[in-house]
Amino acid sequence: MFIVAVSDTGTNNIFHVEYETGVTQQLLVHDDRAHPYAVTYDPTTELLYWSDLTYYRISRYSLLWRNHSVVYSNC
Repeated sequence: MFIVAVSDTGTNNIFHVEYETGVTQQLLVHDDRAHPYAVTYDPTTELLYWSDLTYYRISRYSLLWRNHSVVYSNC
């Protein structure tokens, strides 16, 4: 499966779009202060990574296990 991951600066959510089907799914809903900025996806591990400009952290989300964790935090 090939996906494109994007962050929406208007809603501060992260979406993924399956390239072959065009199906869009909202992956993460953030609180009002969060601001996901740079998003990347590792297809070998099915992990989505992003940086947050509000909380100064890097997070990841597993598409396989459906869990979220903080990789690095500068707070």
